[in-house]
Amino acid sequence: MRNFSKLAIVGTIGLVGIGAWTLPAAAATLAVQFTGTPTATTNTAPAGEGYGYNLFDSNTSFTVTGLGEFVNGSLSNVSTQGNQGTGSTPGDWVYVGSGSTIPTSESAIQSSALFSVELYNTLAIVGPPAVPSISDVTLVGTYWAFASITPEVLASGNYWIAVLYGDANTAQISTSAVTTEAGISLTGGATCTQSTSCSNTGDVETFGPNLETAATPLPATLPLFAGGLGMLGLLGGRLRKRKASAATATA
Repeated sequence: MRNFSKLAIVGTIGLVGIGAWTLPAAAATLAVQFTGTPTATTNTAPAGEGYGYNLFDSNTSFTVTGLGEFVNGSLSNVSTQGNQGTGSTPGDWVYVGSGSTIPTSESAIQSSALFSVELYNTLAIVGPPAVPSISDVTLVGTYWAFASITPEVLASGNYWIAVLYGDANTAQISTSAVTTEAGISLTGGATCTQSTSCSNTGDVETFGPNLETAATPLPATLPLFAGGLGMLGLLGGRLRKRKASAATATA
């Protein structure tokens, strides 16, 4: 019986330990995906000035694990010129910010963003004899070029996502129908140039930028944790009763 009690205690402590861990987040999924084959158009803004973005809102907390842009299925559509005003290496920048108001200029997008990442295709930049496997971006969901970021947790609320293109020759936009991840809804979108003031067009199918999400890691093992604590309390109570009974018997 004593051995059984010891094993039970050890097992319960194991449950508590497991329950203290946080399960890894679910596999990343696209926040937005086309319902069919997208119809691509090329941005005609001057190099370094064209950009497009979307507004979205979420009714649940989620974790952003990657940012990307629509490249119509080809990484060669990632810009090979640096963004105007960023002083960056060749590529496109994707920004995410909070609020239901669209920034009205490139500088406003940059200054008010919560986080961002630069997308660049090393293979397109270095030229021969390039190593085919070297690339900062990867093709995701057939049509998108993505780069991973340090996970960022967004609470429920309103947000915007923007892409600033490095050049006009590769900037791809589609107004095809899309579907969104559960908990995220689109509220508007627009494209413009640095020389024009941008406003919400009401077109929720303009892409543009995109993001990968994973369910915010919840303490999914809390039931194990709570159960383990409960078992420890139960076993502790039984041990106290046994000690009390033993003390009474020897009195």
